Order: sequence, then C-alpha cells, then structure tokens
Amino acid sequence: MDFKVILGKIKPDENEEREMKLFTEKLLTISSKLSRKVKPILCGSVEKGTWISKKSEIDLFLLFNPDVSKKELENKGLNLAKKIVSILKGKYQIAFAEHPYLRGWVGKYQIDIVPCYSIKDPEKIKSAVDRTPHHVKFVKSSLKNPDEVRLLKQFMIANKCYGADVKTQGFSGYLCELLIIKYNNFMNCIKNASKWRAGYVISFNDIDKEFVFKKFKSPLVVIDPVDRNRNVGAPVSAEVFYRFVKACTDFIEKPSKEFFFPSETKP
Repeated sequence: MDFKVILGKIKPDENEEREMKLFTEKLLTISSKLSRKVKPILCGSVEKGTWISKKSEIDLFLLFNPDVSKKELENKGLNLAKKIVSILKGKYQIAFAEHPYLRGWVGKYQIDIVPCYSIKDPEKIKSAVDRTPHHVKFVKSSLKNPDEVRLLKQFMIANKCYGADVKTQGFSGYLCELLIIKYNNFMNCIKNASKWRAGYVISFNDIDKEFVFKKFKSPLVVIDPVDRNRNVGAPVSAEVFYRFVKACTDFIEKPSKEFFFPSETKP
C-alpha cells in the first residue's frame, strides 16, 4: 500500500508548517517578555513534529521554580496565560486537570497554556504535568521519522482508538509516539500489535517483570521511559485495546485506505 497518499492528506504542507512556526515563535516571544522568572516552552505534537494537518493545537508550558507554592503557581500561571492570550487578541476559558490551566483560541489556533514545575528528575515530580517536558525531550531525541506517528494517529482516529480522555479511553498522542519509537515504523507496529494479548508489556529499559505485574493491571502496559512508576497505557480500556488489535489484524489481511478514511469508502 502506498502510504504517501495517506500522508499527502494528513501531513501539514510547507505553508501550514511555516504559519505554525511563525505563530509559535511569536507566542514564545510574548511569553518570555511577560515574565523573566518563568520559562515558556512548547510541548505536544507541534514541538515533536507529529501533528496532523488542520489540527492546530499548541501546548505551551510555563515552567516555574520548584520552590514556588502550588497556589502561587496556579495564580501566577493563569494570570500570565490570560495576558498572553489577550495580547494575541484571542479568547480563553479556564480548564482543569490536576490543577487549573488555560485554554485559549487565537484565530485557527487552540492553545493550552499549562503552568508546571521545572523538575530535573521526572520521578520526583510535584504534579503529573511536570513529566511532559521530559516526554518531549525523550521523543525528540528518540523518534526517527515523525511521519510514521502521523500514520498511526490517523489509523487510530479512523478506528476510534485515539484519545486518552475518560470518554474515549484510548491511545494518547504520546503513546502513539512511544509505539513508533519501539517498533521503528507504522507497519512494524501494526504487525506486532496484531499479536497483542491482554497484559502485554512494552518497556524501553530493563525492567523487573515481577515489579511490573504487581504494580500495573491493565490490558496494555507501557512503562514510561522517563518514569518507570507510570504506565502510559493505563487509559486504554479493554474494549479499545481489542478494537485496535482487530483493526491491525484486518489491515494486515486486506490493506485499504478505508482504515484511515472510513467516511470516504462507506456510504
């Protein structure tokens, strides 16, 4: 199957890449000028080069000194985020994860601005989002071909397996990136996943299997390469796990663009 045709539809073209680069540079410049004590960095698929065309979603993390209290981080972080979006003449709303963050909209771009602590050791984080900068660093240093992630993401989206939210209970973008890092490319990932059974374990370092089986109970266990105490596969429900395995099996038997764009081939 010619994956170039699929990529032609999902990979941002030069103009889209250029526009994104100009906007994110402007975003970082504004963020840096507003506070010298907070370091703004890009995270998410845009920074890792795995974003899909028309999905103009940007993650901006505001790194605070670990000595700052949680209340101060939340208050200063949100105030700074509001100023950033206001300067860009956008609109925003407060959203909540482990602690509040700001979701803003500027033109076609959606920006999640997340305050977090700058922690050197990801196993000593103060909040869950503190791992994210470490995830970005690992992916950027380990991922050889971002286009392979784009193929996997589109495959996941089309087969209703993509998204680690409570409603979807599927695969996160970071998990897709880890799978491609582990298996090198899309087809190797699909071939391996077609043989998965419940309790399948993926790791990037030497692990104590007894430790893994005692600590993690889920259909798919993917040890976070930056924090061995976290299972990146935890959000994946049994239903979505087997849906993905079946989609992989079916694709191997009869490859088709239907597995990437079902609406184009089904009435």
